[in-house]
Amino acid sequence: MKPSKSFKIPGLLPILLLGCVVIKAQENSKPQYDSTYYQRFPESITARIYLSQKYTSLELKKGNDAPRLRYRPNTNLNLGIGATYRNLSLNVAYGFGFLNNDEEKGKNKKLDLQARLYGRKWAIDVYGQFYKQYYLFPKGRG
Repeated sequence: MKPSKSFKIPGLLPILLLGCVVIKAQENSKPQYDSTYYQRFPESITARIYLSQKYTSLELKKGNDAPRLRYRPNTNLNLGIGATYRNLSLNVAYGFGFLNNDEEKGKNKKLDLQARLYGRKWAIDVYGQFYKQYYLFPKGRG
């Protein structure tokens, strides 16, 4: 007597089911960033001294035909220090008088603060600019 086809299918079923099992042999060892683009030093503190120049201004417009008034702070160059640890950077800069000898614009006080927090897929930047006096640019308008 010949075996029927129904007897062959149950015999193949366990072999087919074993072929469908997902087996993970090893973890993916790729870094989560492109190491050829930048290098990470997660436990190191990076310090810096820097010079920066800000282009802050305040513009006022009197009316349709009146020229606009542009006020700028007397801050040409700032000297700052900063540090980075892991994903957090903090910078503080101050416009010292020996860097900005422009007496005709008057003396003023200014302070710039920066904080940055960078994740792998997001970034937060916070800026603070505190200026006490401004001058009219170009001179003589108004």
